[in-house]
Amino acid sequence: MIQLKPLTVGPILGHVTDQSARIFGRAEYLPSPHALPPGWGVQTHQLFQPCFGVARIRAVGESEFQPPQFFKMNPNFDMSGVVTFTGLKPETDYEYQMGWFVCEDEPNSQLKIDWSKANQQRFKSGSNDSQRPRSFVYGACRYMQRLAPGVWRYVEDGEQTFAAINQQIEQGIATDAFLLVGDQIYADDNFEEVTDADLTVERYFDRYRTTFSQPNVRQLMAQVPTYMTLDDHDILDNWPRNAGDKEWQLVYPAALQAYETYQMSHGPLFPALEQDERERYSGFWGNCRLWYTFQDGCCDFFALDCRTERQLGDTTETRAMLSSAQMEALKAWLCDGSDRVKCVMTSIPFFPDKLSGEGLDSDKWGGFLKQRTELLDLIFDHDIKRVVFLAGDVACGMSAELRCQEKPDFKIISVISSGLAWPLIHRKAKHFQMEGKLVTLSTHRYELAEAGPVVSVDLFTRVTIDLDGLTVEIFSSQGKLMNKKVHKF
Repeated sequence: MIQLKPLTVGPILGHVTDQSARIFGRAEYLPSPHALPPGWGVQTHQLFQPCFGVARIRAVGESEFQPPQFFKMNPNFDMSGVVTFTGLKPETDYEYQMGWFVCEDEPNSQLKIDWSKANQQRFKSGSNDSQRPRSFVYGACRYMQRLAPGVWRYVEDGEQTFAAINQQIEQGIATDAFLLVGDQIYADDNFEEVTDADLTVERYFDRYRTTFSQPNVRQLMAQVPTYMTLDDHDILDNWPRNAGDKEWQLVYPAALQAYETYQMSHGPLFPALEQDERERYSGFWGNCRLWYTFQDGCCDFFALDCRTERQLGDTTETRAMLSSAQMEALKAWLCDGSDRVKCVMTSIPFFPDKLSGEGLDSDKWGGFLKQRTELLDLIFDHDIKRVVFLAGDVACGMSAELRCQEKPDFKIISVISSGLAWPLIHRKAKHFQMEGKLVTLSTHRYELAEAGPVVSVDLFTRVTIDLDGLTVEIFSSQGKLMNKKVHKF
């Protein structure tokens, strides 16, 4: 009988629909007794014992689990793997078990398995009702500083925030998704005079292992569908503004391999491929895009990639936040006539604009006026309703609206939630343009309304949405309600 080992990272419940669920887990590197000495030209996977993951699922209340599913734990993906459960029923509570083991041969369903040490969790499948209200928690910027190998600072700051979210769930508050909109790690640490930035894929992997294996965030991601998109610190600060040859040739590939392993692999971007096929499909090996879409209940989501496709030209015409392919996909998605709420996950605030000493902060959407104007005018010209931007990045929480006197029913809503754990300066209202005309290239006058108040502490945000509007609740890291605001569509 095979005794399963508990996962070293995970489980992370990723993309969940009304019929399927994807779950990530990691084993560990176990040296192979047959490994040749270094320098003999062997591949990485030949140095370690072959490990496999296994998982099984059942609806809560059923007596028997469905047959177990096996999947490979791949050294190229830091000994991790993803399992996909299909054939689920909508809005149904499920429980699952997941673990790993060493096996020289491909495992089969005849294996006898001891599940006593496997990870166990529950989740609820998605809704197939396009009018079903949704409630989700989201945030950005979880800072942990590496002082030395295995020595970290500010670990408890983030854990306190995630404990508060878990407490809401334990109290019975429905939580349909957990969105992380950038800076899930701080690869540069912000203190390079104390500790050097991550430069290798092993350093990135180590940071993800530590960040995602903390007890409270692990509990949260194991039971709530989790969706992620990146910002600069997932690569390096202000990426790609100061990137040279070393950063593009060494750091960026390492960052992307780790990002795809820990943040993208369990999402909706990659199809449910076998693990060896995934190597040929993923962005690190095949230059795949990083933006993606998904839908649940009354909400359509578009997770933008606001970092890796940037064009930092010298003029307004040559500066672009998104590639032409991503921009066209976003426009088509906005115009698809779904009548659901259009939630755009953008690591960078769409508005209000953050101010710097020279005016608009050129790193934000205000520094990419051509594309921001194109999107605003598209929404205006096509009378697109129920558009919401969900952003992070700027170490504070708030919401605001954008309106236009020429068209009284024109409205776009922006929510900012940043600072899941941020021990440095939190932004205040004085750091933003809180009223007046938004800077664009348009002939239309878009004006800020209902901006603020700005919450300047470590926080997370709960957004509850139906087809009539949304309620934005900003909570401190201790779970105290700091501000509640209702926006009508």
